[in-house]
Amino acid sequence: MRKKTGFTVVEVPVGVLLVLLLLAIVVPKISQSRIAASEAYAVSAMRTINNAERMFAATYPSAGYSATLSALGGTNCETPTPASACLVDSSISEASEPAHPLAGYFFTYKLTSSSMNTVGYTLRATPVKRGVTGVKNYYSDTTTVIRYSAGAPASRADPEIQ
Repeated sequence: MRKKTGFTVVEVPVGVLLVLLLLAIVVPKISQSRIAASEAYAVSAMRTINNAERMFAATYPSAGYSATLSALGGTNCETPTPASACLVDSSISEASEPAHPLAGYFFTYKLTSSSMNTVGYTLRATPVKRGVTGVKNYYSDTTTVIRYSAGAPASRADPEIQ
């Protein structure tokens, strides 16, 4: 008598069902992990920008804070200037441009001023595609406290990151 090899008609669908069940469990976890990683990177970039702004204000006191986010970066780092301070990597300084998101987030930088002079800045991070690259919006300003909101754009009134 020959020994039969292979799978029976019942074993094949059961095997396929088990593989599909495992995929149904694993795929959402991978997606959640990617979102968490993008959000953590966005917060890290905001901390880097806040630190660079403090260094910029100390280095160029007559300028106050940088005019744009791209001014914190630079190409000619042998002789930094207020227009090209070389304080952050180009991936961060270019993240306000639509063609250069950073880890799934765009950054919006805006100077705040009074009639006399520049008094501060606001910084926002918004996911490129909500639910895919991130869920939370982030906000920071000259206080360097980073705040978040899961729905609407984050503001000074939202809770801070612990």
